Amino acid sequence: MSEENLKSNINEIYNHIDYLDNIKDQNKEKFLESPERIKAVKYSMKAVMDGCLTITRDIVMGGEEIRTTGSYIDMFDKLEEEKIIDENLSKKIIKVIRLRTKFNPFDGEVTDKKVLEVMNEYIPHIERYLENINEFSDQ
Repeated sequence: MSEENLKSNINEIYNHIDYLDNIKDQNKEKFLESPERIKAVKYSMKAVMDGCLTITRDIVMGGEEIRTTGSYIDMFDKLEEEKIIDENLSKKIIKVIRLRTKFNPFDGEVTDKKVLEVMNEYIPHIERYLENINEFSDQ
Protein backbone atom coordinates (compact mmCIF):
# COMPACT_ATOMS: atom_id res chain seq x y z
CA MET A 1 0.00 0.00 0.00
CA SER A 2 1.38 3.37 -0.90
CA GLU A 3 1.86 5.98 1.79
CA GLU A 4 -0.78 8.13 0.09
CA ASN A 5 -3.36 5.33 0.01
CA LEU A 6 -2.65 4.44 3.63
CA LYS A 7 -3.14 8.05 4.78
CA SER A 8 -6.30 8.33 2.68
CA ASN A 9 -7.76 5.16 4.24
CA ILE A 10 -6.85 6.32 7.73
CA ASN A 11 -8.45 9.73 7.11
CA GLU A 12 -11.63 8.08 5.84
CA ILE A 13 -11.83 5.97 9.00
CA TYR A 14 -11.25 9.05 11.16
CA ASN A 15 -14.10 10.85 9.33
CA HIS A 16 -16.43 8.04 10.33
CA ILE A 17 -15.06 8.08 13.88
CA ASP A 18 -15.68 11.84 14.13
CA TYR A 19 -19.30 11.25 13.11
CA LEU A 20 -19.62 8.42 15.64
CA ASP A 21 -18.09 10.56 18.39
CA ASN A 22 -20.75 13.21 17.76
CA ILE A 23 -23.47 10.58 18.03
CA LYS A 24 -21.93 9.11 21.19
CA ASP A 25 -22.30 12.42 22.96
CA GLN A 26 -26.03 12.57 22.32
CA ASN A 27 -28.79 11.30 24.54
CA LYS A 28 -29.06 7.49 24.44
CA GLU A 29 -32.87 7.50 24.28
CA LYS A 30 -32.86 10.05 21.46
CA PHE A 31 -30.42 7.85 19.56
CA LEU A 32 -32.55 4.73 20.04
CA GLU A 33 -35.66 6.56 18.80
CA SER A 34 -34.12 7.39 15.41
CA PRO A 35 -34.04 4.46 12.95
CA GLU A 36 -32.26 6.61 10.37
CA ARG A 37 -29.51 7.55 12.81
CA ILE A 38 -29.09 3.90 13.80
CA LYS A 39 -28.71 2.95 10.12
CA ALA A 40 -26.13 5.70 9.67
CA VAL A 41 -24.18 4.51 12.70
CA LYS A 42 -24.26 0.91 11.47
CA TYR A 43 -22.97 2.10 8.10
CA SER A 44 -20.16 4.10 9.72
CA MET A 45 -19.22 1.28 12.10
CA LYS A 46 -19.07 -1.20 9.22
CA ALA A 47 -16.96 1.26 7.19
CA VAL A 48 -14.57 1.65 10.14
CA MET A 49 -14.28 -2.11 10.59
CA ASP A 50 -13.82 -2.74 6.86
CA GLY A 51 -11.26 0.08 6.68
CA CYS A 52 -9.21 -1.42 9.50
CA LEU A 53 -9.29 -4.80 7.81
CA THR A 54 -8.23 -3.30 4.46
CA ILE A 55 -5.31 -1.45 6.04
CA THR A 56 -4.20 -4.57 7.88
CA ARG A 57 -4.45 -6.75 4.77
CA ASP A 58 -2.52 -4.23 2.68
CA ILE A 59 0.27 -3.90 5.25
CA VAL A 60 0.60 -7.65 5.75
CA MET A 61 0.47 -8.48 2.04
CA GLY A 62 2.44 -5.43 0.91
CA GLY A 63 6.09 -5.02 0.22
CA GLU A 64 8.26 -6.80 -2.27
CA GLU A 65 7.74 -10.22 -0.76
CA ILE A 66 4.49 -11.95 -1.72
CA ARG A 67 2.77 -13.19 1.39
CA THR A 68 -0.38 -15.16 1.83
CA THR A 69 -2.53 -15.26 4.90
CA GLY A 70 -5.20 -17.69 5.96
CA SER A 71 -7.59 -15.33 7.68
CA TYR A 72 -7.83 -11.87 9.13
CA ILE A 73 -6.80 -13.36 12.48
CA ASP A 74 -3.56 -14.50 10.81
CA MET A 75 -3.09 -10.97 9.49
CA PHE A 76 -3.36 -9.49 12.97
CA ASP A 77 -0.91 -12.11 14.22
CA LYS A 78 1.53 -10.78 11.59
CA LEU A 79 1.01 -7.23 12.87
CA GLU A 80 1.84 -8.51 16.37
CA GLU A 81 4.96 -10.28 15.08
CA GLU A 82 6.08 -7.04 13.43
CA LYS A 83 5.44 -5.20 16.74
CA ILE A 84 2.98 -2.86 15.02
CA ILE A 85 0.25 -3.67 17.55
CA ASP A 86 0.31 -5.55 20.83
CA GLU A 87 -1.56 -8.76 21.61
CA ASN A 88 -4.25 -7.08 23.72
CA LEU A 89 -5.08 -4.54 21.00
CA SER A 90 -5.04 -7.28 18.39
CA LYS A 91 -7.64 -9.25 20.35
CA LYS A 92 -9.88 -6.18 20.73
CA ILE A 93 -9.72 -5.32 17.03
CA ILE A 94 -10.34 -8.94 15.99
CA LYS A 95 -13.37 -9.03 18.28
CA VAL A 96 -14.92 -5.94 16.70
CA ILE A 97 -14.06 -7.01 13.14
CA ARG A 98 -15.87 -10.29 13.74
CA LEU A 99 -19.02 -8.20 14.15
CA ARG A 100 -18.63 -6.31 10.86
CA THR A 101 -20.90 -8.56 8.81
CA LYS A 102 -23.68 -7.98 11.33
CA PHE A 103 -23.54 -4.21 10.89
CA ASN A 104 -25.54 -4.08 7.69
CA PRO A 105 -27.54 -0.82 7.91
CA PHE A 106 -30.63 -2.52 6.48
CA ASP A 107 -30.48 -5.62 8.61
CA GLY A 108 -31.75 -5.90 12.16
CA GLU A 109 -29.26 -8.63 13.13
CA VAL A 110 -27.54 -6.33 15.65
CA THR A 111 -29.90 -4.74 18.16
CA ASP A 112 -29.92 -0.96 18.43
CA LYS A 113 -28.58 -1.14 21.98
CA LYS A 114 -25.76 -3.42 20.81
CA VAL A 115 -24.85 -0.86 18.13
CA LEU A 116 -24.46 1.77 20.82
CA GLU A 117 -22.54 -0.60 23.09
CA VAL A 118 -20.09 -1.65 20.37
CA MET A 119 -19.60 1.94 19.27
CA ASN A 120 -18.82 3.10 22.80
CA GLU A 121 -16.60 0.14 23.66
CA TYR A 122 -14.50 -0.23 20.51
CA ILE A 123 -13.92 3.22 19.05
CA PRO A 124 -11.07 3.93 21.53
CA HIS A 125 -9.37 0.65 20.53
CA ILE A 126 -9.75 1.46 16.85
CA GLU A 127 -8.24 4.90 17.43
CA ARG A 128 -5.28 3.26 19.20
CA TYR A 129 -4.92 0.83 16.29
CA LEU A 130 -4.82 3.76 13.85
CA GLU A 131 -2.21 5.53 15.98
CA ASN A 132 -0.04 2.39 15.87
CA ILE A 133 -0.46 2.14 12.10
CA ASN A 134 0.49 5.81 11.73
CA GLU A 135 3.61 5.26 13.86
CA PHE A 136 4.54 2.23 11.74
CA SER A 137 4.06 4.09 8.47
CA ASP A 138 6.16 7.03 9.70
CA GLN A 139 9.18 4.77 10.31
